[in-house]
Amino acid sequence: MNGDTTEVKGELSAWGSWITAPGELLNSSPALAANGTNASTLTGYALGSNNQIWVTTSNGSTWSGSWSQLSNPGSTFTSSPSAVGLDVPSGGLVNHFALAAMRSDNKYYVRVQNRAGSVVDSNWTAVGTMTFSTAPSITFVPASAGSAPKNSLVLAGVGNDGRMYWARNTLGTGNTYSASNWTGFSTVGTTIFVSAPAVTYSQNTLSGANSLILAGGSEDVNGNVNFQYATYSGTAWSSFTMLSGTFVSSPALAVGRGELLTREDTIYGVELDSKVYVAVIGGAFSAIGTQLSNGNPTAVGIGGEAYVGMRNTSSIGTSNSAFSP
Repeated sequence: MNGDTTEVKGELSAWGSWITAPGELLNSSPALAANGTNASTLTGYALGSNNQIWVTTSNGSTWSGSWSQLSNPGSTFTSSPSAVGLDVPSGGLVNHFALAAMRSDNKYYVRVQNRAGSVVDSNWTAVGTMTFSTAPSITFVPASAGSAPKNSLVLAGVGNDGRMYWARNTLGTGNTYSASNWTGFSTVGTTIFVSAPAVTYSQNTLSGANSLILAGGSEDVNGNVNFQYATYSGTAWSSFTMLSGTFVSSPALAVGRGELLTREDTIYGVELDSKVYVAVIGGAFSAIGTQLSNGNPTAVGIGGEAYVGMRNTSSIGTSNSAFSP
């Protein structure tokens, strides 16, 4: 199988061209993940044309150009994967990643592994018994966060009732992961969503500051998809706030830090013209180049950069990046 992955750097308000490298034909956009602020750990995970999860790696500026299929002792997957680097300072999970995807039973399954999947800490295991209607989104809140849930994985999804749900898994002593340590899923508000969610760590280390950002797409009376987002204070979720724009995709989120450690909370979506658009949350959306998308965007913040990924109209994975000001 063949495909491409692309990447570019530039100011956040002046994205460059999408750059391409050989890869895998995909059924989903590549889920982008990295460990902490190390761009050389940038990794893409995607649903391949055989409905298995595949992985490709980057050195922070170019992609390897090859994809490898991850081992899978169970059935195939029915959703795109979500992935996050485990930003821990010590223990066996340093430079490891957590992946989440849905199988045909509509449950979410999580796997913890090293970057390429050659070392598996915990293989694909269902998180509870709840079933969902969308792909999942997973993130990690490090111990250095300003508020709870510290040192924890967070998994979000849309239930069969259209409402947003989330669950948490706090790492054990020595930064160890246990698949049995997931909480049950709890609802976030009463808004009805029609798209997969995006959840990300806010990169806010101030005591008591919001630790999470959660976004999803809701449908208006005209059938258009509008993005809404909420934040988690460490004890409770805010109400969802509607953003501008009309979309044909799920949202993606990335948080980057500028030169003065200012935060850039950015949200991405595909609009009616099939281009990927970006906005600082609460601001106006603008297109990232002219390349057309055939999938939901993905995004990750790595230090002062935001990276966005998509699948193009040739079912090839692509990515793009920009520096926060």
